[in-house]
Order: sequence, then structure tokens, then C-alpha cells
Amino acid sequence: MIGFEIIHDKRDINLPADAAEAIFNNRFPDYSPDWKNQIRVKVETTSQARALPDNEQFLKLFRPREGKAFAKVMKYSDQVAVVKLLKPAGAYRWHHFYECLASFRINRNRDIDNILKIADLIRTFGREYRGIRQGSTAQQVIDSLGEPTERHTTQAMGFYYWHYLPEKLTIFFQNERVKEIRDDPSGRTDEN
Repeated sequence: MIGFEIIHDKRDINLPADAAEAIFNNRFPDYSPDWKNQIRVKVETTSQARALPDNEQFLKLFRPREGKAFAKVMKYSDQVAVVKLLKPAGAYRWHHFYECLASFRINRNRDIDNILKIADLIRTFGREYRGIRQGSTAQQVIDSLGEPTERHTTQAMGFYYWHYLPEKLTIFFQNERVKEIRDDPSGRTDEN
């Protein structure tokens, strides 16, 4: 997500699978309101944690936002997933700020992967299509797939996306590199 900013980041807590299942099972990205009792350790802010800027220009344009807290898989490897509990704090232009309530390192297994919906992340961020994958350049996409059917720019500089209708794909770019590849479920074709 463009402009996804975390404030008050927390140290990772190694969370056993049974505690992760109790916190997230059948509700992810929601989580148990009783999560603090499941972890049994103190949540600590990292030494590198950022706070909201306090300069006058920022504060003039910042819009506080209330919202429901949620869990988000921030990164994963073959062995571990890092999940943060985040609460919306507000927005400044296209930057959206989220307060980190906790950060968990969870060893992956089939049950955890199902709970955290890791397969969906792999389809979006780990996907490869005709040699194109996350990190490929815009020119590599053109070399492999040809010119897109549609090009879309956004207000955020360096962020844009292309539709390839015959392939039913949407490719998102950030700073001239593929950020993610998604199926285009619209059913549109070149003839539409």
C-alpha cells in the first residue's frame, strides 16, 4: 500500500502456534479482544519506533481517524510470518498512519498458513507470470507482455498500474518496479 506508515512500532514477540490460533482463528484479520492474555509477555516499543511528526505543516493537514484495529501479515518466509496488530491513527495526504499495538513472529505450519491466508499473499506478491514478478521493471513487463491495454496513474508519485485485459491481469508499479500482480476479476476484454 502506498503511504502505509507505522508509528510506535513494537518488538517482535515469538508467538507459539497455539496462542496464534487462539488469537486469530476464524477471525483474521480481526483478532481476539483477549489477545494480551494469550501472549503473557510485555509488549515493548522498538528503539527505532517513529511517532507522528509534530511540525506545524504536518499537523495542519493531518486528519485523525478512528477505526477498527486489525491484524496484517507484514512479511513472511518459508518458516516464519510476522503479523502486526494495527489501529488507524489518521492520514496526511496519501500517507495513512497506523499505530502498532503488537508485533508477532509465528512459525508457519499448514494451520497457521490457513488462518493467516498466506496462500492469498503468495498469489499476489509471490506470483510470477511469464517471467514477471515483484521487483521486475516496467520495461521488463513490456518486453514480456507487450504494451498494456490500459494505463492508470494515481495522485501518489511513482505509483501506477496497468491492465492487461486479454490476460485478465492488473499489474501495480511503485517507482518503476512491479509491486504486485493481481487477477482482474472484472471479466472485461479488449472487445468490452
